[in-house]
Amino acid sequence: MADPQSLRWPAAANPAIAAAQRNSGFGSDHGASRPIKAIGEQLDNGSNIIATPELFDAYEVFAAELAQIFTQPWLAVDHASRLAADGDYVRADIGSRSVVLVRESADQIHALRNACLHAGYRVCEAEAGNATHLYCVYHGWSYALDGRLTDPMLQPK
Repeated sequence: MADPQSLRWPAAANPAIAAAQRNSGFGSDHGASRPIKAIGEQLDNGSNIIATPELFDAYEVFAAELAQIFTQPWLAVDHASRLAADGDYVRADIGSRSVVLVRESADQIHALRNACLHAGYRVCEAEAGNATHLYCVYHGWSYALDGRLTDPMLQPK
């Protein structure tokens, strides 16, 4: 069986994730769920990994994935071929964050936080498409494909 210490994740930089890890008991002998222990045993035995359905809705697994996968500085989201034409975009919801990948021009692809600077409302609701700009429907703020505000009155000085 896997050593319980090997199931511990490093401390999370995000305070909410760190609290979830503390509260979930993930990595402790008494807190690690049976499905997680079963995976550890399968790894130790060199057998095929069979994930039980409980793993897909276990909060401790979700908290660990947020901390170890979705909050890392680099994360592969999609392939550039999905952004073939200028203005093509793809929205990706990664953990608790939403980003928009958009092709501005032949040599410029941007990854932008999918949130309006004003109120945090999403500027891209569709999963994919083509646009000349990104638009917040809440207050009407408009953004260029590189993420800059297009209204000169709203731009920081």
